[in-house]
Amino acid sequence: MKFSVHNSIRIHDKNLEIHLKNITIRTSYISSFFIIVLLMIDSSLISSTDYIDHLDCNLEPPEDSQYFIAGFIQDYIDIKVNELHPELKQYLKDNNNYGMRIE
Repeated sequence: MKFSVHNSIRIHDKNLEIHLKNITIRTSYISSFFIIVLLMIDSSLISSTDYIDHLDCNLEPPEDSQYFIAGFIQDYIDIKVNELHPELKQYLKDNNNYGMRIE
């Protein structure tokens, strides 16, 4: 019983803010790793819907719009992935398998 409650956090814990910050940092790290792996394995999964949306509306899609990535993914790469390692963004730009446009 003693070991099962050892890792539980109470609301009035003096270190509650530290615990929550730690959870946020670790979650961000895991999410960043997942996005990086996704980009390296099948970067088309993060593509923007611009190309398909234009085709669905019988419009001419913008040139090379099939290589655009979703805006929220671009924001995440700019903020979180760049925080992990500054050169990682450039590596992803150069080495994703479908040539997706990471700005």
